[in-house]
Amino acid sequence: MPRQQQIEVCHDDLQVITKKYDACVLGSSNVGKSSMIYRFIHNQFIENIEDQDLYTKNYINKRGNCDVLTIYDSDFSNEMYAKSTQLSIINASCLIFAYAIDDLTSFNSLEDYFHHIKLIRNEMPPFFIVGCKSDLEMQRQVSYKEGLELANTLESMAFGECSAKENIGVLELFDKLTTLKASEASRGHQSKSKGSNITSKNHTTKQRIQPQARLKEGNRSKIDTQDRTNLKTKRANSTSEKTSGISSRGVGGRDNSTKGVDSCSKNKCCVIT
Repeated sequence: MPRQQQIEVCHDDLQVITKKYDACVLGSSNVGKSSMIYRFIHNQFIENIEDQDLYTKNYINKRGNCDVLTIYDSDFSNEMYAKSTQLSIINASCLIFAYAIDDLTSFNSLEDYFHHIKLIRNEMPPFFIVGCKSDLEMQRQVSYKEGLELANTLESMAFGECSAKENIGVLELFDKLTTLKASEASRGHQSKSKGSNITSKNHTTKQRIQPQARLKEGNRSKIDTQDRTNLKTKRANSTSEKTSGISSRGVGGRDNSTKGVDSCSKNKCCVIT
């Protein structure tokens, strides 16, 4: 469980645009995402909070080291096409999609946000899905199962529900974020380097195979041309019947030319199917 040492809230728009941060929290208006962040940062509940803030929190991680967690509270639903909003998505190492369990519209919008972000980023970053306002059970419009199914469909790393008002599930959510940060820091560069080597190796293999394939096709064409020339010459010398028998039949008297046609036809069927 992260332990707070120092809390800082940044309101500089330029810093928001250019700064790299650990998580960008996005969702429709009034779903409780800002209150959720504020609960984690200040351990207090405030119902109406302006978003578009960058929160920085120093904490002690599980290894006992001092670390910094930066969280950007985005007004993505209202300004998703703004350049600054797109930069905030690009600068985030992780995304947190938030909806309210008492607001079906906010839940249905998440998938649209997801596909829009895939157009902004070349590669989708790790992301979580969280259902806010879990204390409003009597007004629930989105079941837990529906949220979990969406998380599985979009391949979210984690899913859960939380209540900033009752302080339920908030710390658990951001604890997953700190765990993800520690994990990515330790293996991110190694995995990226390994993936790059594999790609390079596959690319080299393809480049080696293709020229060889073309070379074989060219040689086969030359051989076929020579065979046809020799065949005509032999036929001109009145040995066409014997030559024809050699051309169409292989060792043991098997009809190789017919077999070749059958095999080719089978291959075409397999490819089309």
